[in-house]
Amino acid sequence: MTAILSSVIYLVLYILKPYHSPQPIDTNDDRQQLVDENTSSTVRRKFECPNCSTIWMISISGIFLLLYAGTETAYFTFSASYVTQTDLHLTKNTGAYMASVLALSFTITRAISILISIRMSPQLMIYIDCLILVCGYIIIFIFANTNETFLWMGNILLGIGFASVFPSYYPFIEGSLRISNMIGSIFLFCSGLSSCICPLIVGLFVETKPLMLIYMNFFLTLLTIIALIVLHITVKVRTKTHNPSETSEIEQPEN
Repeated sequence: MTAILSSVIYLVLYILKPYHSPQPIDTNDDRQQLVDENTSSTVRRKFECPNCSTIWMISISGIFLLLYAGTETAYFTFSASYVTQTDLHLTKNTGAYMASVLALSFTITRAISILISIRMSPQLMIYIDCLILVCGYIIIFIFANTNETFLWMGNILLGIGFASVFPSYYPFIEGSLRISNMIGSIFLFCSGLSSCICPLIVGLFVETKPLMLIYMNFFLTLLTIIALIVLHITVKVRTKTHNPSETSEIEQPEN
């Protein structure tokens, strides 16, 4: 309800008082004229319809976020409730401790990923995160009802896997797609929509069918990997097709 109310408020503000970008001011007349021309051309470009490749890129990126964001939110929300509903019959205190360990591994790994990102490409980090998530879900699925130690281990792996997906995603995508206000809003909408729907679905079954959390997250993570592969291929194709044209445009004035 809070998310819906916030969205409605932003929509009302957008309709009643839309935001207008401030125009730069310069005292020099020649430079002011150049700024005005650039500003007008920017405004004209703002309303141009994006080409098919850009629309495809936005769509695949939105699907990736739509698939991933819900799994992260759902597991962080219901991990404590899930472990208490297994055949191990763990106490609520144990469930709270496991949720804390999940958050701790998430936080520590996110800090470490800052250093790792210096040496490793963002797309490779996302692939590794997704594989870690798959391993964590498999361990929890197999041992959730029989072995508490492996349940702890699975939670730690999931905290590690969740840590750097979002921080790695934007550096990965912004090399081929300029994240404007509109595109950023689309991405936030996809993340928020999934974060609302997935916990709602899990909440309906967490007490009667607790494994629903693992089933749903595992399936969505596999789809996330497929979307990531498609996105990775799209980025490579766009890089190969756009770089030669950009290079020729830069060299033309010199000739």
